[in-house]
Amino acid sequence: KSPEGEEEEYFEIPTFSGEEQTIDSEHFRIHYTLSGSDAVSSLEYINTVAEIMEYVWLVEVEQMGWAPPPPDGGFGGDDSYDVYLLNVFEDGTAGYSDGGFPETLVGDNPRTPFVETRSHYSYLALDNDYAELDEYGDDSLTTLEFMQSTAAHEFNHALQFAYDGEEPAEWLWEATATWVQSQVYPHIHDADEELVSVFKSPDTCQLAYGGETRVEDENHWYGLWIFMQYISENYGPETVRATWEHARELDNYAPLEVALGDAGTSLDEAFRGFSIALLTRDFERGGEYPTLRLEGITTPEALFTPNDGVGQMAADYIQIQADVPVTVRLEAESLHGMLVGLRDGSASLFPMDDNQASVDAGQFDHLYLIVLNENQAATEYDCQFTPYTVRVDPTSKSANLPIITTPAPNFDLPQVKALLDPEEYWDED
Repeated sequence: KSPEGEEEEYFEIPTFSGEEQTIDSEHFRIHYTLSGSDAVSSLEYINTVAEIMEYVWLVEVEQMGWAPPPPDGGFGGDDSYDVYLLNVFEDGTAGYSDGGFPETLVGDNPRTPFVETRSHYSYLALDNDYAELDEYGDDSLTTLEFMQSTAAHEFNHALQFAYDGEEPAEWLWEATATWVQSQVYPHIHDADEELVSVFKSPDTCQLAYGGETRVEDENHWYGLWIFMQYISENYGPETVRATWEHARELDNYAPLEVALGDAGTSLDEAFRGFSIALLTRDFERGGEYPTLRLEGITTPEALFTPNDGVGQMAADYIQIQADVPVTVRLEAESLHGMLVGLRDGSASLFPMDDNQASVDAGQFDHLYLIVLNENQAATEYDCQFTPYTVRVDPTSKSANLPIITTPAPNFDLPQVKALLDPEEYWDED
């Protein structure tokens, strides 16, 4: 199967509209044709593809330390990694990588220091000219930039196949590859367009692809590259790579848990920090990211209950509008809360022991409750929303002290916004 999540019945060997030809670079064999619908735009285009692929190899393998793909037994004529230039963009597919079938199983990748049992060879396909880019009305990137970003993304899938071509955590495939493309070409910000799926739908179950019940979380797997960015910025980019190194033996969240443990933290701790970072946009380029969507606003002596709840490994954000000391209580099974107060460009974090805390709301410009669902879904089909109720009452109790106060220069006011229904939205289009 391809890591984009669409199951295929068999390993499909690419075929061309005309006579197949090849050109070799140091690590790649580029397959193309000069006739028919798959014809490349020029021989210069082929050389450009080869240069891009070699640069992607340089960064991902030699600089970032990912293990190279295993030998493919001469699949494309020799053991070089095969890249096919086909008219794939005609149907909206920018590129794809293919592997993970019984035919592609290598077992142990001889090019790594580890012992794998699920290493697979693969190939990737790019478009033969990307001429359709203009037709899709995307003028945010040049054709070259689009091709560079796509190549970096798809080749990272090849490296994922090399560690574990059978990893079931589909979100992890796309979140990682989208993050990697932003590392290989840091001046190309096309991955930013996927951030809406996280910032505007932070309560979507982490395993959900999205787009079924709300427009905002479509392509959620890709938007979760920001979780990898958080891990990279706080625990090192090698922690992302280590996740896939551990995937050779472990599945689902277990590789990530072990990698974060090796980095001196835990998945729960990283998830909590990430949830705070979404609110304050505490990322290196956070000032360029979308502002967060609030689930709602509540006031003293009022009860707040969301329309849905919060999915696994996701969070809801509720603004507490008050200017007096209050006690905030989260009533829910298996959910946890945190309070974050913003004032003068700083964020103060208050834990909620037994899911309650007392805070002098008047000491802050803005006060937010983060409702965390730290439970893990086994598969996308196990995703579900957990309901909760928030109670805010005036109090004479002594205010809790924050456990940490940090700068929040990128904070921007989040807003409550109604979610869009996909059927109504697309019918209007």
